[in-house]
Amino acid sequence: GVFLVSLSLGLMIAELCDFGLNAIAVPLIVRSGRNLRALLVMKAAMTLVVLVLSGILIPLASNISGLPLSLLSLCTIHFLGVSWIGMAGMALRALGRRIDEALLLMAFRFTLVGLVIGAPFGATVAGAALAYAVAVIPALGLGWALLRANRAPGLGEAWDNRSILLQAAPLGINAYLSIFSTRMEL
Repeated sequence: GVFLVSLSLGLMIAELCDFGLNAIAVPLIVRSGRNLRALLVMKAAMTLVVLVLSGILIPLASNISGLPLSLLSLCTIHFLGVSWIGMAGMALRALGRRIDEALLLMAFRFTLVGLVIGAPFGATVAGAALAYAVAVIPALGLGWALLRANRAPGLGEAWDNRSILLQAAPLGINAYLSIFSTRMEL
């Protein structure tokens, strides 16, 4: 109950940092490895906006739902990290590095499962939320290292930021509405 609602609200807040970029990452990077940098910079900018908005959205969600602010914050952190892990995985796939992508995703999943089962933060909802938030850290570090080791040449013409956003926006709006409508049905 409480944890599911907290995860749902955290997802709805964190998903704002994606706005369709993850959906278009593979085709854009396949077209030109030089698009990777633009995608990562745009994702970082949108993540910063979400972090600032979280100062308003998380307390608002806490007041409306009655859920603890800390629980919603940890769930939002988890999904912000998951969004970055997803972007890194898709970028690695687009660069032809499927083994690195699999390694990244397995590192995340094993860390999450290990922390939830091992319960080092306690066998409570708050402990599980902390485990979810902490579980993204190793995979984020690994994803960063794997992308820094990008060996793909930057062939092809890079897209400008406006073109990327115009392609990503409809997908981002659709994804967000899908998440929101599913959560409303619950």
